[in-house]
This record gives sequence, structure tokens and C-alpha cells, in this order.
Amino acid sequence: MKTNVKRSLCFSACKLIAGILTLAGSSFPAMAQTSPYITGEYLWNIGLLQINAHEAYDLGITGAGEKIAVLDTGINYYHPELFTQIANGGYDFYNNQFEYFDSNGHGSLVSGIIAAKKDDYGVHGVAYNSKILPIKVTNDDGTLFSLDALKWGLFHAIEEEATVINYSSTYATGGARPLDQLAVEASVAFAYTALNGNIIVAPTGNAGAQNPIFPAILPYVKPSNHNTGVYSFDTSIQNVGAIDWSYSEGHILAVASSNQDGVISDFSNRCGVAANWCITAPGEGIISTFWYDTYIDLDGTSLSTAFVSGSIALIREMFPNLTSAQVVDLLLTTANKEGIYADTATYGQGFLDIGAAIQPQGTLNIVTTEGTSSGTTLQNSYLQTGGAFGDSLNSALNQQQTVINDDYGRSYTASFQSALRPRNIDYFENDKKLEYLNLSSAVETHQLGSGLSFTGYTAQDGAATPEGVWAYQAGNHILRYSKGEAVIHDHPGAQSVEALKLKLFDPAYNDMATNGDAVAWQYALTPQTSFNVEYRNGHSLYDDELEATAYSAALAYTAEGNMRLNMSYGFVSERESMLGTTGSGAFDIKGNTQTHYAGVNAHVPLRDDLALLGSFYMGQTFAAGSSDSLITDISGIRHQQAAMGIEKQNNVIEGDRITLAFEQPLRVTGGRLSVDAMDPQQAGGFVIDLKPEAQERNFHLFYDTPVHNGGGHLGLQLSYTENAGHVDNQSAGNLLLHYKTSF
Repeated sequence: MKTNVKRSLCFSACKLIAGILTLAGSSFPAMAQTSPYITGEYLWNIGLLQINAHEAYDLGITGAGEKIAVLDTGINYYHPELFTQIANGGYDFYNNQFEYFDSNGHGSLVSGIIAAKKDDYGVHGVAYNSKILPIKVTNDDGTLFSLDALKWGLFHAIEEEATVINYSSTYATGGARPLDQLAVEASVAFAYTALNGNIIVAPTGNAGAQNPIFPAILPYVKPSNHNTGVYSFDTSIQNVGAIDWSYSEGHILAVASSNQDGVISDFSNRCGVAANWCITAPGEGIISTFWYDTYIDLDGTSLSTAFVSGSIALIREMFPNLTSAQVVDLLLTTANKEGIYADTATYGQGFLDIGAAIQPQGTLNIVTTEGTSSGTTLQNSYLQTGGAFGDSLNSALNQQQTVINDDYGRSYTASFQSALRPRNIDYFENDKKLEYLNLSSAVETHQLGSGLSFTGYTAQDGAATPEGVWAYQAGNHILRYSKGEAVIHDHPGAQSVEALKLKLFDPAYNDMATNGDAVAWQYALTPQTSFNVEYRNGHSLYDDELEATAYSAALAYTAEGNMRLNMSYGFVSERESMLGTTGSGAFDIKGNTQTHYAGVNAHVPLRDDLALLGSFYMGQTFAAGSSDSLITDISGIRHQQAAMGIEKQNNVIEGDRITLAFEQPLRVTGGRLSVDAMDPQQAGGFVIDLKPEAQERNFHLFYDTPVHNGGGHLGLQLSYTENAGHVDNQSAGNLLLHYKTSF
């Protein structure tokens, strides 16, 4: 411990300085968030802000119920900040008496950093609701060390079930002084205490050396390191080759000191060979309790040690089921390792960060309704949704909490919000529309022989492509094979935006299997009636990563006056999706989801130039979660789509066509998804209603006309959308102008 020139400050001065520090908060390290616990009392102990202690306080964690054994010079039980913070069972083992008053001040200083009470006055400790078990192991002025006192003090701390043992004194100086019999026996006492499962927090020392002092360096001591020069044994020590204290690793924390900028203190021993179990904490300009009712500003690794011990009390209160080894590993793992703290020889595993230590670490396992870890991680769980489900899944998961366990078996409440990945499954944007139109309007048919033809499509750059439709007609039978993008187009003869209009009245289920291969058979039952069967295998029109196989059968009837009626039935088998929704981890969808649908498409002439258009399709999807998911049930998902319109021909010029249409895209109308993930609100799983609250409504105006002088075709689509994507209050307008000409 180093003492600055500044000495004790009276109680009245404390209040004044605390207030000044509150006003001057901008000179302190940046605060990531506002906390009611960042008070003047908090800021006067600058180390609290450096280690983000307020993040524990915000969760109600203050060290309550934890007992910290301080093996030191005793404690000043007259101090207003300490007298209520002392646990029963304190003892002076140096003088063998119950009187453990601190006549030196060192033990009181350390105790104040750990547990000084929070009373809006002076300073408070890291774990201000914990208790100090004072164990005096030195003489009254703190200059003499007693091996017997140390042994009995350690034993007493174990018997009293202390949360952690804070030892800020020393009994050797490392390489500069060989370990004599006293030091060896003291080391054995600490090693056995560690072997018992207790946590020992010890300073690296104040000599500015490259390696810590004892007992912080204890785990390094083993036969293979005896001749490294880091430490040595007095010649009187027998059987040195059998000395091995490495088993103490995992239960001993070495602590180096930093200044108020977080940089290693000049006086502090570095972590050196103890880097694996060493951590850095505040140790300069630390104000804490001292003699009677005074405070003092001091430097030293003893102070850094106290910050770590107090932090352990916070961790123990929040996570009482952690083992000592887990607590040690947690503090080392979560220490700040960025920037200068990557230098392990100096800073060990980094700078103490209690805010990080209380956060979940590593693999976050979702807890099932039985209260056990599922083996399914939150990080690997996602749902990529959209389309027919609207925002039903997003809204549900955005609000849904679940319980997770981290690598240390700690339980947390977490949100599924991070599991959401939106996808627009059925949103036909202008770029997609133009691709569709450019392909559908670039059609050329070649007769290859008797009854055999090839309808080829031209790519957007004008180059020929082998993708197209091969057709063979024999009598009443027509057999077609479509390849590539040709599979997309059910109306290859349509010109300009007419193709987009007709697509509104087709079943959207076909969009799940396009740009692949298709085989169709058509049989003419009568001159007006035909039966059609089709097989498709390909990608989704809207996402190339989704694949499906589709089968359909349709009965088409055409009457005089161009009246057309098409009744169809089909089913779609999606590879790894559910109506275009994909998942992973907890939401992994079982392959080969089956969707069945049926519907009708009609064109009803009212007179020669006026007709009604309409379609209605409804279906049901049968899906399940994979064996690795937490989906326990997906009830039959019902859905439907509808469109209606009125079409007028020969309006401005001969051959033009104007259409007003209303459309409701494919939308889920019922279904539930059950998940075996613990809901902290009801201690059971949760169920998601798959029906979106909102309903998308599209209003379209189509105008399509031949351009006689230019030999082309002009089309316009004006659209207005309410609740786009079946999401409430998502409205949009759209204008598409398309012109096609031939040379």
C-alpha cells in the first residue's frame, strides 16, 4: 500500500467533495447508461465507476447475505460506514482475543472498499450490503506477521463459510527473497485453503516487478518451474522437488493495480507468470474508510484486491449456485481484454468489469418447460418470416421472453427479438415485375416437326436462351416441358402489364416452385372443356434459396363470348420452409411441408367490351418442427387469397384495355405454433397465433394498349397498398410504366 500526501478528511468535508464530484461527472470515464445508483457517494469511490458496479445495482444486486473474510490488521468498528457492516465471528488470532480493533488502518481501508454502507454520505463499498468477517493476523501496527495466526485465520474463514478470503498482506517478495520455512508453511496453508474450494484474492505487490508476490503467484509453483528464477527456496528447505501448489489454480486470483485511466500503476507488480489467474482493478486515488470517522486517499494493490473481493460477493449473491472455480473463471473471462488489456504479461486476463460478468456468457441454451437446458441455443435460433404470415410471428417473438442458461449454468430471461429475420416472401417489387415482363414479352415459337414446337424466351440483354417450352400435340393431348425461367409464366401470350394483371388471379402457391422444371399434360374433353395436370420443381419466385415441388390439376371451361372458368386443386411440398418461412435452432422447420389448396378463376363477359374478373383460393398447410427444434406442434395452417376486377376494352383507341382490380394476397387465416421454451411469465411453453392482425389490400389500375405507329405495346400499372405485407399501417403507392417495341 502506498500513502499519498493527502491525509484523512473529516465527515463534513466528505459531503462537500461528493457533491463536487457529482457536478463534475463529465471528467470521469464515460457512462454507458444513466443509473440512479451513480450518485456522489458512488463517484467519490472512483473505482466503482471503473468496474461498472452500478450495472449490478440496477438489478438489485448489492452483496446482501454474503460474508467476506478480511485477513488483515482488524477493522475500525467505530467508523459510521463500517460498524453495521461487521459479521459475527470476528477474531484477533495474532493476540488470541476477541478484540480485533484496527490500530493500523489497512484492514479498515480494505473493508471500506468492499462493504462500506450506502447511506448517501461519504463513500460506499462495492458490495455495500455484504458483511465483513474481520480476522486479525498481524500485530497492532500491522508490521509483524504470524504464521499461526494466518493458519488459524484461514481455518476460521472456512469454518465461517466466508464467500471469499481477501488477503492483502504478504509473507515473501518473490525472486528477491528465497522462500524460507515460514513462507513455505504459509504457502501450504493457502494452497490447502484453495484445495478446500475457497476463493483467495491476493495482490500482485507494490514493487513494480514483472511477477507477483506470494500468495498471488502460488499456482505457478511446481517442479517444472523451480529453476526458472521467478522464485527460489532457502537452502534449509528439504525435498523441494515434491513441492507442487499448482492445484490452487482456479481458486486464487492475483490482482494488479491501475490508475484512474485504467493504465497499470507504476508501483504495481505486473501479472507476469500469473497471467492466467491475474486480473487488473482500480488501485490509485481510492478513497475509503480509515481511523475512527475519517477517510483517506491511498494507492496500492491492496485496494485493487478489495475491488475484486467485493465483486465476487456481488456475483455470489446473484448466482449462488456457481462453484468457486466458476466464479474465478467468470471474472477472468469477462474482464476487459480490449486495447492495452490484451497485454497479458502486464494486465493478466484484463480489467475487472462487473457489468460484463453479470451478463450471460458463451453458449446460451434455451430452457425447456421442464426446467432443463434444451441443448438448443438462442444464438442459433431464428425465424425468417414474411409473406402470408404478415407480422404474426414477428410480433409474437418480439414480445416473447424465455429462460436461457449460459456456459456457467446461470439462468436469465432473454427476448427472442434477435431471432427475427424478416423476408418479403410475396412482395412483387418493380424490379421483379420488369424481369417478369421482359421475359414474358420476348417470346418466339418455332415449329420443329409434326405436332412439336419450341417456344423460346429471350434474355433481357437480347441473347437467345435455351430456356423455354417444348410442346407436343397429338389429337386431344398436349404434352409440355418447361425449363428455367419459362416455368414462371402461365400467360406467355400476354403483352405488357396484361401479364401482371392476369398473375393477380392465379394461385400464389405456384410461385413457390418456379425457375426450374415443369411437365404438364392437357387433355381436351370437349371443344370447350379441358383437363390439365402439371408437375413443377424449382425455386421460389421471390427467394432463390427456397425450393419446392408442386402438383396441380385443373378443369378449364370456355364458353361462347369468351367466358372462362378454371377450377383447380394442387399441393406443394416445400423442402425446408413453411409457406416461405424458414427457421433454425429452436424454430427449425421439418422438411417436406405439405400445402393443399383449391380454388376458382373466372372471366365473365358482361358485354362485348366489358367483363368481370375474379378468383378465390384457399388452402391448408401441414408442417412440423424438426426433431432438433423446440416446436412441439404446428396446427393446421389455413390461408386464402382473393382478387376481383372489372375490365373495359376499346376505351381510347381500338384494342386498349383498362382494368380496375382489388386484391388480397395470400394470407394466413388460422393456425397456432407451440414452442417448448420456458415462458418466465407462466412457467410453461408458449403458443403463437399465426394469423396476422392486419390484412393487406391492394387496389390496382391497369392500362394496356398497342402502339400502332411504333409497332409496340404500352402498359401502365398504378397501385395503392394498405397494410403492406399484412402489417398494420404499412401503406404504399406504386407506379409502373412499361413500353415494348419490336424492330
